[in-house]
Amino acid sequence: MSESFRALLDRDFADRRLIIVTNREPYIHKKTSTGIKVDTPAGGVTAALDDVLKTTGGVWIAWGSGTADRDVVNPSSEVEVPPEEPSYTLKRVWLTSSDVDNYYHGYSNRLLWPLCHITMERVFFRKRFWQAYKRVNQLFSRAVLEAVQGRQDDLLWIHDYHLCLVPGLLRKELPDATIAHFWHIPWPDWSVFRVCPQAR
Repeated sequence: MSESFRALLDRDFADRRLIIVTNREPYIHKKTSTGIKVDTPAGGVTAALDDVLKTTGGVWIAWGSGTADRDVVNPSSEVEVPPEEPSYTLKRVWLTSSDVDNYYHGYSNRLLWPLCHITMERVFFRKRFWQAYKRVNQLFSRAVLEAVQGRQDDLLWIHDYHLCLVPGLLRKELPDATIAHFWHIPWPDWSVFRVCPQAR
């Protein structure tokens, strides 16, 4: 991490808490024959954001997908990470296999991802995808509200196309909060995006 970025974090987050919200978690707890093992998923987003929260502290909210994730959290579904030198809180959101199939594999990756990459021949939609997508975004929104506990001075940083309903849900409950939403995939022209049944 560059010195200028570190200085920016020190200046802008000295009195504010950063809350990052992503689909994927930065640490996954897995059951093995010798006990619980912690893995860090491959991928630029989790690696880059992990460095940020190691510096600032704060909360990371993500889907708990590991086989031992439930075994290591407190009653609020939280665990301190990284394991070797804890510096922030990982708060997990629990999804059912149906949620994963319809919200993640369905709406996110069979509708939004190909639509945003303008690969129209791959776009596929089912009503159950949308129902699951709404439900999971509500679960993430509730997890954020639990984490902020009414505070409006936290910076809420929502990531990617999996969670595009979360900012709007949070704005209704936290009208004065700072909410940022960043997509890590292209944003298509309106003439393409309007193909989505929920485009508006």
